[in-house]
Amino acid sequence: MRKSVWWKRWLDSAAIGTLAITVLSNALNVLQISGYLQQIILGAVFIIAVAPDKG
Repeated sequence: MRKSVWWKRWLDSAAIGTLAITVLSNALNVLQISGYLQQIILGAVFIIAVAPDKG
């Protein structure tokens, strides 16, 4: 079995993260959440997603 290259794993993770943020942003728009609150929610999601990588 061949190991995957680190940058391919990173690229896959980045693509999944981008897709998740886009879907969340569109959902917040559909729910008519204000732009300011959307930024706070997206920031919180981003911090929560990155926090396990730091530990």
